[in-house]
Amino acid sequence: MTSSLTTKDFVSQAGTGPFPHLSDEAGEVWKRFAVTEQSRYVILDKDGTTVYEGVLPGGEGLAEKVAGLTG
Repeated sequence: MTSSLTTKDFVSQAGTGPFPHLSDEAGEVWKRFAVTEQSRYVILDKDGTTVYEGVLPGGEGLAEKVAGLTG
């Protein structure tokens, strides 16, 4: 399924503007962290330490994990 939702739209709708977002069209970040599937999340703290790595079906729980880092 293809979505017409842009990253900017997603950030606006999800209210995730307070932290940085990146577009990894070449998959370089995926390669660096050995991410092998789209539903796998790697969440880093401000120092670049992995604080969560795993699957969040449908993104469930993502907002709470991010909120825990951003206050």
